Amino acid sequence: MSKSVKVLVVLLIAVALGGVLFLKGQKQPPSVTVPDATVEVSEARPKLIDLSTSNCPACKAVLPVVERIKADYAGALDVEVVDVWENPALGEKYQVRYVPTLVLLDEKGEILERREGFMPLEELERMIETHGIGRPGEGS
Repeated sequence: MSKSVKVLVVLLIAVALGGVLFLKGQKQPPSVTVPDATVEVSEARPKLIDLSTSNCPACKAVLPVVERIKADYAGALDVEVVDVWENPALGEKYQVRYVPTLVLLDEKGEILERREGFMPLEELERMIETHGIGRPGEGS
């Protein structure tokens, strides 16, 4: 076996072992599911749902962005953060495959838009405003 093949094999074993050790330390999803998971939707306002987990780096990074949206759009948009490990039925309902998943609902609870992964503030604002939702006091 050549030296480069041996190095490659050692690296693959190290990566596999590191992955197993990493996953072993991760919080596992609960085995209990909630039968009728719902998110309360106001008849007066649309809603942004941040479907995430507590130990996901991208979820932690998007949380301040979501909190800023909650403050900036207070009165025009309801915002809720849901941990999909604590509420797996909502994760299923909104077909969460990657976290964070951001779902924008209209006043009736219908999905207007759904995005996966981190979103910078400006991009999230554009997504919201594309659907006619403006900040209070801006004549939306």
